[in-house]
This record gives sequence, structure tokens and C-alpha cells, in this order.
Amino acid sequence: MKQHSASSLILSIMVWLAAFAMVPSTAVARQRAAAKSEEIVGIVTQVSATSVTIRTGTADRVVRLTSTTIVRLDDQPSTVSAIAAGDKAEAHTQTETDGTSIALTIEVESHPSTELVGTVKSLTATTLTVTTSTGDVAITLTADTRFLINGHSGAAADVHTGDHVEVEVRENTDKTLTALVVKVQINSVDIRGVITVSSATSITVKTSSGDVVVGLTTSTLIRMQGKVVNPSMLVVGSRVEVEAVQQADKSLVAVSINVESPNSLSEAEGTVTAVGADNLTVHTKSGDDVKFTVNTDTIIRAEDQRLGLSDIKVGDHVNVEARVNTDGTFTALRIEVQSGNGGGNGDGNGNHTAELTGLITSVSSASISVTPTGGKAVVVNISSTTIIRHGSTTLHLADLKAGNLVEVQGQLNTDGSISATLIQVEDVVNTHPEPVEVDGTVTAVSSTSLTVNAEGHSVTIGLTSTTVVKNGDHTGSLSDLKTGQRVEVNANRQTDGTLVATQVRIDH
Repeated sequence: MKQHSASSLILSIMVWLAAFAMVPSTAVARQRAAAKSEEIVGIVTQVSATSVTIRTGTADRVVRLTSTTIVRLDDQPSTVSAIAAGDKAEAHTQTETDGTSIALTIEVESHPSTELVGTVKSLTATTLTVTTSTGDVAITLTADTRFLINGHSGAAADVHTGDHVEVEVRENTDKTLTALVVKVQINSVDIRGVITVSSATSITVKTSSGDVVVGLTTSTLIRMQGKVVNPSMLVVGSRVEVEAVQQADKSLVAVSINVESPNSLSEAEGTVTAVGADNLTVHTKSGDDVKFTVNTDTIIRAEDQRLGLSDIKVGDHVNVEARVNTDGTFTALRIEVQSGNGGGNGDGNGNHTAELTGLITSVSSASISVTPTGGKAVVVNISSTTIIRHGSTTLHLADLKAGNLVEVQGQLNTDGSISATLIQVEDVVNTHPEPVEVDGTVTAVSSTSLTVNAEGHSVTIGLTSTTVVKNGDHTGSLSDLKTGQRVEVNANRQTDGTLVATQVRIDH
């Protein structure tokens, strides 16, 4: 009997304890049932081990953190310690009956950024003001702000008032903006030629239209053979291709410079100041003293007479065509010695040097005909010593074609022709037909073309259904064209270099 009462007492106690334990669970369940879920989105302003304050569009919200709060940073699992003021946060919370928001999960985007597009209104060391479609926006610049000028790494000094910019910015907790990346797109100028003057801050490039001074900055990108090199490779005589941008004061600053690979052709003109066993030094017109190595392949001549290095004397005026070596030194390919001191315009015997830029209109076995823009064709004589190049590649007479754009240097003859010492073939960039006049005697004619002997050069010109034929003062037809006739042809040069006649006038 006593044993049974003890067992009943123990059972009663267990039931009572179980009922008591269910009371808080039931209360918690009721409390949770009453809780509401909410998403809070904004910028983190404060963070601690137990809470995060998020500034929304209407107020600052404090979100409590627990050991079960799941944190993800930039879509990757993370911890509360990785959350920082300024981060964009999206908290999935549960609101307790007392109004406390408890974070179930927090999705954090570190340093959210947006992009502004506009025109630079002003620039200081710390602030960039951009005029956008909605008004002026002040953006803070820091040491971490990156600058891209036409896609190349740059600096704040490369940005100027009036430049079109795209700025990637981060919004701070105080609503100010900080620039992460400033992208500047500036219309660039392409310059191609030979360096005549070089310093730490600028180079002077001799082009077909004159000398151009281009400024250098620490952000100027210099390449040779596809590799980045330092400014020491910008030596006098180097042939370069420069991408530059124009500043507000109309000066040019180089964004990138491509130094033509070794073996490219460079040129210099000046007075010999020293002659060695295998070299000579020339004081150029730009005031630089340039040393050229001379070897057995170097062609030395004066008035078409071959000379040796020992025939060159200090004080002689020379024109030198040279190859740029990998170390920046020069190897002379051709040295033209001028008798007397003609300064490059003459040699004391009435001969004069000449330069000509134009399109090849015809090619023969020993000469080409070159027509400059707006001018008449000039006969250019080619000999075995004429150097013909395209960039750094050596060409031959057979490689020259009608329509090629060329720069010719040589000796002006009394009959108006030029005896070429150098022919540099350039890329033809014309996109519109160029008008050309051809006068001569018809040597062949068909329904689609006319061949004219113009000053000893054979020129083939295409005929079309729109070609107008003038027979004296009367309008004729293509059937009126006969061999032996003297004609004046107006034609358009096409982008492939061929000629198409617009009008053919038969002389009587």
C-alpha cells in the first residue's frame, strides 16, 4: 500500500512538471504567432555585435541580431563582422510584440555604386563637379579614385572643364557622393612622323604637314613592339604614331605613343661634327647631336657618286636615313652628302632638294607619276639607290601601285622631275573620290576603258555609261574615241586607286 502511494505520487509530480513546462512554450508560440515579418532596405549607418542600424527612405531602423541571423555579403555567406557603415542592406526581419525587429537574414551589398553622366563644370584636388541632365552634382575625389582617359589609365590632371565624363560613384551615409572611377572620352588626334626634339615633358614630331609639339605626362602610355617602354625610347629620329588629345589652350597631350619597331626608318639633316672609323656625328637642325653607326651596307653618295666614310669631312652638310636599333642607337642606311653649305635647299651647283606628297597615278619600269592634291602630276625617277619603304618594311618598284599615297624625297631636276632618294608609302585613307585631270594621247580604247600616254606614262581610265564625251564643241559618244587623238580627261580616283572618267574632251 505504501509502495503504491509512492508510485502515484511520482507520476503526479511528472505530470505536473510537464504541464508547467508547456506554459512558457505555449506563450512563446502565441507570441511568435503574433509576430510580423518585414523587409527593411537601406544604407547601414551603425553596426555592432548585436544590432545593425539601417537608414531607409523614411527613418533609421535598428535591427537586432541573434546567433541564428544569416548574413550574406555580395551573395556570399559571411558574418556580422563583415558589415560596414555605408553598405547597402536588405534585412528580412520579424517584429516582436514589443516592436523589436529581429533579423532572420541580412543581404548586404558592399559599396553600392551608380553612374553619373555629364560634362565637367569644375575640378579641384578634392571635388569634381559634373553638370548632368538634372543639374550640377558635386563628387568627392579620393586617393583611390581611378581615372580612365580614352580607355587608358590617367590622372586627375588629365580631366578638364568641358570634358564629357562617366563617373561611377558611391553614395555615403550622409548622402554625399564619392567617385570610384572617372571615365573621360576625348576626341583624339592621330599624329605620325619622326621625332626631331625630345625632352622629359614633350616631343616634337615632324609630319608631312609640319612640326607638331606634343606634351608628355606620367600617364602617357609608350609602346614599342607591343611592349610598354619608358620615355627614354623617345629619341630623336624615331618614327612614332601618337594618339593625342587637345587641351583647352589648344595644346596637345599624348595619350599613347607607338614607337615603330627597330629597323624602322628615321631621318636627320644637319652638319657633320665628327667622323670616326665606323660612325659619324651630325648636329641636326633641331640642335641635337646624333651619332650614326656606318657599316658596309651604308650607301654614301654625293651628286649620285658613291663615296666612302673617309670622304665625309667635318662641316659637310648631310641627309641621313637610318634604322632605329633596339637600344635607341642609329645605323645609317643612306648618307647624302651635299657639296657646299646649301642648308638642304641647294648644293651650290643650282641643284635643289625636293619633297612631294601625293597619289601615284602611273608606274613604269624606272619612274612613277605622282599627283599632289590640287596639283599636276610630277615624274619621280627611281634608281637602284632609291629607298622604298612602307613603315619598317622595305619595298621594291614592282610593289608600287597606282593609287598608293607616297611621300617622296629627292633631287629636283631642271625639267621639273624628281630623282627620288626615298619613297615612303603611306596608307590611303581617302573615302571619297578624288578629282584628277589627265592630258595626253589615246593609245588604246575599248567600251570600258581608255588608255592615255601622259608625258611618257601610260594611264588607264575606266569608262562608264555616265562618262560625257565632248568632240570639240559638240557632245559626242564613246564611239568617237580613237587611238592617236589628243584628249583631256576629267576623272575621279576611287578608293582602290583606279580612275573613272567623268568627261573626255577630244582636242582638234
